[in-house]
Amino acid sequence: MKLKPQQINQFLENLKFSVVSHTDKICIWRYKNGEYLIVNVKNISGKSALVIDPGLAARVSDLQSVNGVSVGSEYIHHSNMTVFPKRLNQGGELIHYGIPVSLESENSLIGLLKILYPSLTDELVGAVRLSFAGEVSASESQRVTHSELLAWLEQRTGQVLTWEQLQNAPSTVAISAKGIYKPKESDYALSISQRLDSPYSDQMPVYQENGSWHYTYAQEESPRGSSTKLFTNQGLYRCKEDGVPVAVLVQLTKKPQVTTYRVLGLAKVISWEKGWRRQKLSATPDLSGTVLPLCLIPNSA
Repeated sequence: MKLKPQQINQFLENLKFSVVSHTDKICIWRYKNGEYLIVNVKNISGKSALVIDPGLAARVSDLQSVNGVSVGSEYIHHSNMTVFPKRLNQGGELIHYGIPVSLESENSLIGLLKILYPSLTDELVGAVRLSFAGEVSASESQRVTHSELLAWLEQRTGQVLTWEQLQNAPSTVAISAKGIYKPKESDYALSISQRLDSPYSDQMPVYQENGSWHYTYAQEESPRGSSTKLFTNQGLYRCKEDGVPVAVLVQLTKKPQVTTYRVLGLAKVISWEKGWRRQKLSATPDLSGTVLPLCLIPNSA
């Protein structure tokens, strides 16, 4: 079993690493003025999920002395790894490159971080370990159904929760790296989050007299290729097609304050407007305690 990209991202966020950049493929992190770390979001198996600067090659033996740290024998190349140096690839072009690392456990990640970032205190790491230990393993998360997670979120409709409280769900219900969260074992998106620093033109919910609301949310955009092929957008579109609910979270505060979100509840994706690249969602008051359905609408050019 290896640490998944999602778990690594969550741990780094809890350790107060800063996100330098993130796309649908990689997330670049940095602690204060230290070394950059890149999480390979696409490597959901956990193999080579972490990439470190090639300038650290001389310290590979130190890293491999940590139990559960496996350093790849070959460099990996990616044009988006802009914080790393370039070298000629097999095609004769200059491209950014790095050293791939696989991690077997939380302890493996902690051991690696202590080598790369001596300023990380034992107190801070210990506090984060306590919160991280509450997360279920990958095998355990598969026992929690999609509907059970939706029900957990529905029960908290209207509540303001800290990011730590959201992590106390039976399994992951939202991640910091993406606004749309689709569990890898599910065909459907589970939640969407509106962030205060989002580059997208999301709109605030519009409430009706009967307490229902509708909401316009931007789809994830791809820096290259078709956005409709992104797994997050596909998961949300399947919610529309099959009538599966999605939870809506709106961020109220962010760091350096305590990060908090309001759980609006469950909604139907009722349209997908291609021209605006937005999804429209609507919900009605939950008077019965049942999980609400969702709808999506195709966009018009």
